[in-house]
Amino acid sequence: MALSKRQAKWRDVTIDSSLVEEIEALRHKLNERYLAECSFTAASVVELSHQLDVKMNEFMKRMHNYYT
Repeated sequence: MALSKRQAKWRDVTIDSSLVEEIEALRHKLNERYLAECSFTAASVVELSHQLDVKMNEFMKRMHNYYT
């Protein structure tokens, strides 16, 4: 059975809440790693920053799809 457009949007909102949790966890890890390394250019900081960027882009795409 196919989901209605409204049901699909609610499913996406649920997915978005778990994505928000992932983003917050990565943000926290990035902050902790920066404090430990004292450098924005340390490889581990750059890698976490990249992971956070990917998740934030995914979130923005989902939000764009939700509101269009």
